[in-house]
Amino acid sequence: MLNRLIQSTLLSSLVLSNLAFAQSCLEPAPVKLPDGAAVKSEVMIQAHKAVNKYISDAGVFLQCLDEEEKNSPAPLTLEQKKTQVMRYNLVVEKMHQLAKGFNEQLSIYKTTNSKKTSQQ
Repeated sequence: MLNRLIQSTLLSSLVLSNLAFAQSCLEPAPVKLPDGAAVKSEVMIQAHKAVNKYISDAGVFLQCLDEEEKNSPAPLTLEQKKTQVMRYNLVVEKMHQLAKGFNEQLSIYKTTNSKKTSQQ
């Protein structure tokens, strides 16, 4: 009976440590990009600031993942390592997609506004 209790306690500790490990670094909130064809310059400026903040916060998140691995009291299990790599790569991809999307909307914004200016 005592042996089962110890096994159960160890299993619970392992599950909780894996959950805590996976949750200690928080991914930044996503940014919604404006439609470059339909916004004013103030909105594009705000979007630029939001994108820069996301990129900065995502960098902090990536550093947190690195530090979390370095400071782990025990070597990461293969599953934990896979989770870390997956989270890291996902955020890097989101950073690239966000920057690409913003640049596309900025280009649309500039094109739309240069047409408006030339028509006046």
